[in-house]
Amino acid sequence: KIMETEKGDVVVVVEGEEGEKKSEYTAIASTETSFFSGEDQVIAKDGELQRANKHCSEEQQVTKVSSQKQKEQEEDIVLADTTQEKEDQPKKKEVPMPITPKQGSSVRSFEEVWRISVEDYSWEGSYYVYKLNLSLLGESWTIWRRFSQFLKLFNHLRKIHRTALRNILFPKKFILKTTFFKSKVDEEFLNQRKEDLEGCFRAIVRQLFSKKGSMFFEVNRSDLQKSTPFFKRGSM
Repeated sequence: KIMETEKGDVVVVVEGEEGEKKSEYTAIASTETSFFSGEDQVIAKDGELQRANKHCSEEQQVTKVSSQKQKEQEEDIVLADTTQEKEDQPKKKEVPMPITPKQGSSVRSFEEVWRISVEDYSWEGSYYVYKLNLSLLGESWTIWRRFSQFLKLFNHLRKIHRTALRNILFPKKFILKTTFFKSKVDEEFLNQRKEDLEGCFRAIVRQLFSKKGSMFFEVNRSDLQKSTPFFKRGSM
């Protein structure tokens, strides 16, 4: 408050929040006295005030800093709440694009697309046939084929894909001595041939199933059986 006494003196009184008098300054001023709050004193335009303590200005500065800190704390709380809400929200699961049986199989692993095994053999009166189990994109079927039929398919594919199949060797062919009832071949030989046919056939399909233009590229069971009689179910 700025007050003027009966003697004409100008008095500046600074009060606290509840009216408590904090500081009092007396100035000698005659006309248009203006007061400015400095760091440690109050100056009158046409007069000089008594030097005062800087309690008031320091208190105002502390109040200002406290308000600023309180504002920053409130902003931090709001930011923390927003971050927590985002963390609490359930994360959306990434759903892979479905791959149709015919499209996209070449970009999947061989084991995901194909299952190949030669599990058994059977005597057919004058020759042996081998049981070939196939599974293509989850569709399974079984075929029985002679050694010569495996060889015929291999030679056909090698003519078309000579570079891709150059390191794959087909099992050696042996002339089997036969009687009227059964071939004179021991089980050890037949089991070894069965394993060799399985390994060779799997290597062929593995090399060609992702090769564009081959019969195994982006194909399903139905199309494969239509294009190549070797893969039709049962015996030929």
